Amino acid sequence: NEDGNFDAQIDAGNLNAVLAGCVPGADEDDAEEACSGALNTSSTRQKGYGVNGQLTFNQDLFELENQLITGFSYDISTIDFQQGTQFGLVNATRGVDGIGVEGDEAEVDMRGKTKTWGLFATDTMAVNDKLNVTLSGRWNRVNIRNSDQNNPLGTFEFQDDSGTFEDVSLSGDHSFNRFNPAVGVTYNPVKALTLYGTYNEGMRAPTSMELGCANPNLPCKLPNAMAGDPPLEKVVAKTFEVGARGKFTKDIRWSAAAYRTVNHDDIQFIATNATNGMGYFDNIGKTRRQGLDLGLSGSIDKFSWNAGYSFVKATYQTPIELVNEVNSTAVNDVIQVNKGDRLANIPEHALKLRMQYQATSNWSIGTTINTFSDVYARGNENNDHQANTGDDDIVQESGKISGYTIVNLDTRYKFGKSGWQLFAKAVNIFDKEYSTGGMLGENWFEDGAFAGEDEASLMLMPGAPRAGWVGVRYEFGGR
Repeated sequence: NEDGNFDAQIDAGNLNAVLAGCVPGADEDDAEEACSGALNTSSTRQKGYGVNGQLTFNQDLFELENQLITGFSYDISTIDFQQGTQFGLVNATRGVDGIGVEGDEAEVDMRGKTKTWGLFATDTMAVNDKLNVTLSGRWNRVNIRNSDQNNPLGTFEFQDDSGTFEDVSLSGDHSFNRFNPAVGVTYNPVKALTLYGTYNEGMRAPTSMELGCANPNLPCKLPNAMAGDPPLEKVVAKTFEVGARGKFTKDIRWSAAAYRTVNHDDIQFIATNATNGMGYFDNIGKTRRQGLDLGLSGSIDKFSWNAGYSFVKATYQTPIELVNEVNSTAVNDVIQVNKGDRLANIPEHALKLRMQYQATSNWSIGTTINTFSDVYARGNENNDHQANTGDDDIVQESGKISGYTIVNLDTRYKFGKSGWQLFAKAVNIFDKEYSTGGMLGENWFEDGAFAGEDEASLMLMPGAPRAGWVGVRYEFGGR
């Protein structure tokens, strides 16, 4: 090519791609079929603004102490999303060198606007000096309007297997409405103990991105592409929670809570291909998250600390079928996910410990230790994948990703009451190699180099390596 670098890009893994037509000036369809890589570039601009107000009334009701709060909110958010794709060859650094041939299929130019109206009221009544009851409700209306700048609504381009043409425009106008109630009770039998119980419902409308990638016939990549705009249902979450908090001594505090949340018509990204990450969003039925949160905090002279433990069991409550041809249990490239199977990439156990020493009135030193248990990889949503099967088309690694512990350090020095502070922090000080999640898929690399053919593998999302920062901060009104 003009830069004189094209020949240097041809290695053992790319030679067949070049011979097949991945060269500058190639036809778009030929380049898409032949090239070993692609450069996906995107631009996202988001804006949000709104207004809200509330009134508080403290008049007694039925001769009982009472507080009523009513209000409204109005929010607008906009998103402008553009994407383009250039085909190319994978180089020795596992990057991609473009050949100057653009792909129109993944080109996106979409504008989305979300308007949210809300009316709410909450009333808390003191039944006596130990018991309080709260009733509340919120009505939400969400309107999401997507405007496809490349393919306006009404342009029929896609033809399915039955010969029916389908509108593939991203344009669409969707509205969601719901009234969400809540009730809560708090009880203080003694000054150092509070007991509480709550039930609440909430609604989440699909986002512009989710609505723009909801067509199973036209899967897309995330977060880089969208295709089609079929409607999705709103997600409704119903939560029960009971808990308690109090003090062991004046310097040691504790808390405990148990909860259960069921998401109805939950939205999940469903993969259609293990190689390229293509898929679509869909309502999958019910999912459930239930668990326990424990907290303990205290201080001894200049030393303070707090510890938090969380247990969460996140499971599917509606059986579904998902595509993953590299899972050892797949039948015709499909795995069966049953009620009770754990959701991918959500750890069951998490422990967080924070310790801080106030060396002087202006200088503090602290550390944070975070521990997370293992998780199931995406593609192993049925939790049944078996490694070491000897089948080259099956992932030979485990479908689980190991847990990890990360240690961070920080320090801060305040320059008197000027508002200026000097701070330093270091994360992952032991340079622990860990992964926060992953998926069962296929990759084209072997020993760090492009191999020219795919191999079933466990794809990992690596965590941040050791790093450090030093800086200054100014707080207005600092003391």
